[in-house]
Amino acid sequence: MQRLKRHNFVVFPYRPAERIDGEFNNGGIDLTSQPQRIAEIHEIYGYTWLKEFLIRVNAPEGLFMTFGCEIGVVEKMLCGYVDFSLRPTSNIYLRDHLCSFDDMFIAYLCHAIPDRELRSKSVPYAQQILEWKISPLEIQGHTYSKLNVTFHADQSEKVEWIMSHLAFFVTSYYPSHFLRPSS
Repeated sequence: MQRLKRHNFVVFPYRPAERIDGEFNNGGIDLTSQPQRIAEIHEIYGYTWLKEFLIRVNAPEGLFMTFGCEIGVVEKMLCGYVDFSLRPTSNIYLRDHLCSFDDMFIAYLCHAIPDRELRSKSVPYAQQILEWKISPLEIQGHTYSKLNVTFHADQSEKVEWIMSHLAFFVTSYYPSHFLRPSS
């Protein structure tokens, strides 16, 4: 995972703004407290799986939340990213492990794909189409890290496949395997 001093933003929520390419950035929308605002996120239109990812990760009972996303086709490749992290109310112990989140996700994939031959192709492919970054985050008086997962693939179905695994990992697998009771 690449560690950056800054990536996209540091303070959440951030303001809406026009991007350099003329596209509009909706600003940071806290979908954990305002789930109805998902309709304002224009990136989800045409990508039902991205909308489902955002809904699942920002669900009321979750540990994580999203901060932003972008998606589009560039030179016949589906490219985009999602910024996310633990919620400010989450167990502080978990924040220390965000720097190895990519490795934990790949380890999960190795177990989630039982067929050896399929796993031998799928896991390296997932590593090829995903790029992970970690950078500072300031939210609700807390300072810790956020994750950015960038994807690029020649077929939407491939991105949908890996992002559905990431949604399951973030919302089900990670909480059940890594959450320790507060002491």
